[in-house]
Amino acid sequence: MACSGLSSFNGLGNVTTLPQGSFYDCTSILSLSTLPTTVTSYGSYCLVHTKISNLSKIRSTDTLNSYCFAYMNSLTSLTTLTKRSSLPGYVFYNCTGLKNVDLSQWTSLTSIPTYA
Repeated sequence: MACSGLSSFNGLGNVTTLPQGSFYDCTSILSLSTLPTTVTSYGSYCLVHTKISNLSKIRSTDTLNSYCFAYMNSLTSLTTLTKRSSLPGYVFYNCTGLKNVDLSQWTSLTSIPTYA
């Protein structure tokens, strides 16, 4: 689904999951600020190619699937994810905006998967 004109998550109500590919290629989405706090699961490819720069609403207990944040080239910060104990493979695949990730802050992370 190409949705380049969609710019916010308004109207999602109490949705708990962003299913696979749900906001794929929504290049006008710049922030998670309007994402409902009820979302706790992020499907594969759900936010691919969005212009989100930080993942401040993602909690360490949220379910992340592989490729859920792939190709988010505006993503520059992972500070809220430092308490996670695991990451799926390819979760940040080709996120070219991530230049410096301080893994010393990720004290609970036990392994780094393929192309994390």
